[in-house]
Amino acid sequence: MSEDFSAPEGRRRRVSSNEVTASKAAADFASKYRAQLETWYNRLAYLRAMAMRSELAFVRSEASTLLVEVIRGRERFAESLAAESGATRSHSIVRDLERGLLRLEEELRGWTA
Repeated sequence: MSEDFSAPEGRRRRVSSNEVTASKAAADFASKYRAQLETWYNRLAYLRAMAMRSELAFVRSEASTLLVEVIRGRERFAESLAAESGATRSHSIVRDLERGLLRLEEELRGWTA
């Protein structure tokens, strides 16, 4: 077992093997999607830069294309997540990844509106 130093007053507490197992499972699950999310965020950064250059027609068109990819990716993520254990589904690693997908989708919707 490993130790958790975030316990109140700096006291150490043992992290249960179930917590370690859930954390590893969540990290493994998230790793399948993290690279794709990073790629999409890089493309979004490029679109932001193009928008500053007043390339709005191009940005809207590319954002629309990227939005379709992100929605499909989020749907695949949700389908895969449904097959995981409750501990994996509720783990902060997975929740953070899901929030990242939703934020990306939300911003892209703003560009295409």
